[in-house]
Amino acid sequence: SINVEGYDVNYRITGGSILSITPDVDANSLIIEISTTSDGQLTITLPRALIDAKLNGDDDEFFVLIDGEEVDFDETKDNGSRTLTIAFPDGAEEIEIIGTFVIPEFGAIAALILAVAIISIIVVSAKTRLSLIPRY
Repeated sequence: SINVEGYDVNYRITGGSILSITPDVDANSLIIEISTTSDGQLTITLPRALIDAKLNGDDDEFFVLIDGEEVDFDETKDNGSRTLTIAFPDGAEEIEIIGTFVIPEFGAIAALILAVAIISIIVVSAKTRLSLIPRY
């Protein structure tokens, strides 16, 4: 397994090795850098708390790209994780798994900072608005 942002991601790979797994928050994806020795297969179990694909609360399909080209894959699901089996050709360098949600690199801290910033803006705006209203 490999640790990604505090989550253990279990995998099995033939025909190569994983160099790194990095979340891309802007693209709602995980970037998996690989080094290949032959055609191979990656079976990776992704915790739903790390990355998921949902549409109106129901499971949706992930998009999987190998070096920028969409590929087919097999998937099994349970309540806590989704397991993808992805075949890749020799020479592939990057597998990108795109969902609808990926944990941000700073997680709860970023959400807390954002919430404090929004509340501060609301408070300052309300005070400024009140001071602009003429009093008679």
